[in-house]
Amino acid sequence: MLFFTLTLGSIFGFIMGICKKCFELLRPTFTIIQSVPIISWLALVMFVWGIGLTGPIIISTLSLIPNVTFSVAQGVRNTDKKLLEMAKTYNVPKGKIIKDIYFGSIIPFLLSALEVISGNLWKVVIVSEYLAGKEGIGVQISWARQYVDTPKVYALTIIAVILGISTERLIKIITKRVINCY
Repeated sequence: MLFFTLTLGSIFGFIMGICKKCFELLRPTFTIIQSVPIISWLALVMFVWGIGLTGPIIISTLSLIPNVTFSVAQGVRNTDKKLLEMAKTYNVPKGKIIKDIYFGSIIPFLLSALEVISGNLWKVVIVSEYLAGKEGIGVQISWARQYVDTPKVYALTIIAVILGISTERLIKIITKRVINCY
């Protein structure tokens, strides 16, 4: 799910960063997607796909993709123009420009987006599971609430917090290693 969100957000962000008209056309759509509350996505997804695994995946992706998209677009737009001009002057192939210049420019922005969405990922997934999932921590919290099993709700919440903190720490370690490689 995280990989899917990063991939889609990077593709849309790259297109929006390279093409100013695309940015102006797609920006309102991603702003609207970003502004829609998770509960509204839940209702819409449940109407279309019902309860199951599809709902939490779609809701998580929709909730997190604008952050990645806008970050990557900003990274592309901040690419050194002199470097691009030099590459054009020396007839550097477009694939090499994309790989070496643009990708190098967006890495800090992409890593920053990854750190931001990693903190929100578990919250979005658990809320989605709570209302639209068939299994997972969110569903277990829902059942514990219905049976007034307060200790189980607290235990599952602690597990969710541990997962969230662990994921965020892991992402920070990975981003530090990637940054140190450059």
